[in-house]
Amino acid sequence: SEEEVLVFGSSDGVYYFDGKIVKKIVERDNWVRALKVFDGDLYDAGDYGKIYRTRDSKVVAKRYDWITGLEVLGGELYDAGHSGKIYRTMDNEVVAERDGSVMILKVWNGKLYDAGAYGRIYRTMDNEVVAKRDGSVMTLKVFDGKLYDAGAYEKIYRTRDSEVVAERDGPVMALEVFNGELYDAGYYHEIYRTMDNEVVAKRDGPVRALEVLGGDLYDAGAYGKIYRTRDSKVVVDLGKPIFCMLAVPRSVLSGLI
Repeated sequence: SEEEVLVFGSSDGVYYFDGKIVKKIVERDNWVRALKVFDGDLYDAGDYGKIYRTRDSKVVAKRYDWITGLEVLGGELYDAGHSGKIYRTMDNEVVAERDGSVMILKVWNGKLYDAGAYGRIYRTMDNEVVAKRDGSVMTLKVFDGKLYDAGAYEKIYRTRDSEVVAERDGPVMALEVFNGELYDAGYYHEIYRTMDNEVVAKRDGPVRALEVLGGDLYDAGAYGKIYRTRDSKVVVDLGKPIFCMLAVPRSVLSGLI
């Protein structure tokens, strides 16, 4: 399979790391909060209120408010954010509207789900509430065929039956699956293997992102570094907070790196 590289977003643009080199690939004038590959191209979005095709900085949509979610389903790109509207990006069609900021879009079992500051998790297209939470939902992850959610309510739930699988000492910002296990991280400055509550790493600030690249788990956050989680080796020292990371095939960045 093709080699993957890590792309990540900070306060001033999109960067990449290929195991050796760190390079800024595009400038942005505000926080990058979402990265997604769609139709063989990388897209970025964030507090700048636009969705860009990253490679040539072509603006594909304008939202006039910060964007936190990008997701792909059925050959279409979707976006959402502070406005509470969920858009089919390329034709600007509003497919759903919420009464608060959308923090995350996630595909599960061939359907789009959304969640956010409104404390509910929706199956987006039919506006079906599948779960209610006591606070903002910050992240959704599919693990072992089931959907999990976590957020400001300091718990990690199996979404459909609202089973609490773990409780934390602060908001949960990131869930990731690595080597067949679920991991979580957030404002409690620790990274846990979720199901057995094992602390695998500690950080000196909130963790905002977890991502798997080349058989290793990586973490990033307010501390301005990317660590290889298992041995806490610093692989990127950016010096400014990192809000999102995405492993992508190297070919996606052709012409940029």
